[in-house]
Amino acid sequence: MTQMKDSEQLTASQLHLPLMQLSGSQTIANAEELHRSLRDAVTAHSRVNVLLDDVTELDAAALQILATAVKDQVVELQFQRPVSADLQYWFQLAGLSSLLPAV
Repeated sequence: MTQMKDSEQLTASQLHLPLMQLSGSQTIANAEELHRSLRDAVTAHSRVNVLLDDVTELDAAALQILATAVKDQVVELQFQRPVSADLQYWFQLAGLSSLLPAV
């Protein structure tokens, strides 16, 4: 599930970017929805913050979509709470640990 909301508790440099909050399962089953939501948000705003705190499941399909958006510099990944062990595992498995905040 994706939801756009006003930025909150972000750094000063990120406050001007809209916040897209992801929640629940982000897998191949809803990868098309994730891609479409990101594309629509970026079309409307050029860049967006993506909050991943409420993601409960993530697979390679969702990671690829997010990693490509970060690489293309249209998305910044945000975490307002410590990253769950499950998310850390998937990012590490995909070789994308550098996208996670330093602990």
